[in-house]
Order: sequence, then structure tokens, then C-alpha cells
Amino acid sequence: MSKKYRTYLEVIEPEKLRRRFATPEVPAGHSNNVCANQYQDILLHINSSVKEELEYCRYAREQGYNPYGSETVDDQPKKKLGRKDLKTFEDAFRAAETRWNYGNRLFTGCMNDVSKEVMPVPQDMRRRPVFSPWEGDEVDRDRLYAGQDFWRGTTKRQLCNSNTICVLVNCSSPWSRQGEEIMWRGVAGTLIADQLEDSGYRVELWACRAGTDTNYETSSGDDVDVYTSTLVKDSSQPLNWPIMINTMTGWYYRTVTWVSFYHKGYSSHRHLGYPVNELQPWQAAVLLRKDFDMDLDLHQQGIVLVEDVWDKDAALAKTTEILQRFTGEELYSA
Repeated sequence: MSKKYRTYLEVIEPEKLRRRFATPEVPAGHSNNVCANQYQDILLHINSSVKEELEYCRYAREQGYNPYGSETVDDQPKKKLGRKDLKTFEDAFRAAETRWNYGNRLFTGCMNDVSKEVMPVPQDMRRRPVFSPWEGDEVDRDRLYAGQDFWRGTTKRQLCNSNTICVLVNCSSPWSRQGEEIMWRGVAGTLIADQLEDSGYRVELWACRAGTDTNYETSSGDDVDVYTSTLVKDSSQPLNWPIMINTMTGWYYRTVTWVSFYHKGYSSHRHLGYPVNELQPWQAAVLLRKDFDMDLDLHQQGIVLVEDVWDKDAALAKTTEILQRFTGEELYSA
């Protein structure tokens, strides 16, 4: 395999997972330990951008990989993809890099429907002035002459242990779901990201997919799991709406993502496996390649998980549920 693509891939053995996430009180091999039921290798693909994912997909196609077996993109049910104009994988790759007018109208309409509802407003965590009678950075003369606390300083609200929030949208989907249903998770994830950024948080937006028994088996015939994650928005950059909308659609998941599952050296059994829902903290850690404290929940470590959202009501409920976590009692730190 070309060195250019090697960094995108990692094979994680179950024994390594159990050692990594074992707690001191529970041995790595104990049935009650974290990820004790993970017996299959995980093929992990992490992309720093949509562009990088598409480069890898084109490489996979050059190797002759086709997740549909002998079928083409044009053979797939149009409602499952969510659009009718894609005939080949290259069509899908080009579409992922360009604005999809119908999808933008649909997504914007979904966003508008949800945003009209009354939702929790996160506490603003940006630094704000506070005054003390004893110490601070400078003297406020007007407050001094008025007999008020006059030492001026700044503090910020701290409602979780991280100032950068990773919004992780689980784009995995069972075959029973239609293409447009899949888009609602992106609606919820984007609303959450917007609200948190408006309140002073730095936000990353990730599209992730996790599948078990997914398409590959080892030389001994054992099935493997495939996890992929793609950084859609870096915390230092504005959101690229057309590209973001594409990555949250059914057609992207069932064309681009399925091609990105390719892993050289493994045999394909032509079965796309089963999506993993209700991601556990250790699975989020794997998808983001982060070291987590397994004694803390995802929110405490700055991770927001959006999944199991298939319509407007579910998007509203999920958005409300997550934003509510950022409206708790204020804890101040200098």
C-alpha cells in the first residue's frame, strides 16, 4: 500500500482495547470490564477532512474494490440513497465535493423547522468582567468613587472539563432507513454545534460510522469491525455548509463511506454488516483516537454524541437533551 494512505488506517486488536480501557479494579480479561465483549479486530479509518476521505475512496476504487459486489451505484434503490442522479462511484465522489441544491433546500427546511422550537440556551462560557474589593487586574475608578467593589478581573464559566467540544454524529444506519431519514442526525448535530459556538465554545464536528461484521474477514475467516470518522469542521474553522450537508446524507453513507471501508490485506465477504448504535465511551475514544478517563462520562470530557435520530421530533428532542447539559449551575474558574 502507498505510504500516502497508510496513516489513514489502523488495526486494533481486542486484547489491546481491553488493556487500554481496563480500570485498576477490574482485570483486562474480566467479563465486567469495559469492551470485554469485543472479540473482533477493529479496522479504524480516521480522516482529517472530507477531501482526505475521498482521496482514500478513489485509491480503494483503483484497487478494484466495490462494496456492492457486481452491482453499480445505479443499481441501488433510489430512496435508500436519497437521490437519483448518481450512476457511478465517481459520480458520488464528485457530488461529495459540490453543492447539492436539493439537499441544501431540504436540510435548510429541516433546520428551520427545528430552530423555530424553544430550546435550552447554553450558559455563555466566554470570559466576563467580575469585581472584587480585594484584588484584580486593574482599578475601575467609577466603581471606586461610588463605593463599590472596584478591583476588576475576568472569569469564565466552566460547565465541562473541556473548552473544545467534539460533536460526534453517528451516521451509521440500518438498511431499513431511507436516505432522507438519515439526514436528521446532521440537523441535530449542526444545531448543537451552532448553539455551543454562539455561547463561546470551540466546536469540532465529526461524522462517524461504526459497523460490526462489516464486509471483511481475516485470512482465518474471522469477521472484523470497521470504524470510520471524518472531521467535517475543525474548531478553528467556520462550518462549510454544502460539504457538511453532503456528509450527513444517506447517499454519502451508502456510497462514499462504504467504499472508505476498504482495507488492503483482508478478504471481502460482500456483506456490509450491522451498524453499531448506542456508542459506548470507549467506542467514541477509538473513533476520535483520544485518551479518555473511563470514570467520567462523555459530556464531562467534552464529547457530544448524536445518534438514533430519524425525524424532526427526534432531532428536536436530541438537541434539547444535549443543550440542557450546558445550562447547569455555574462553576467558575479563573
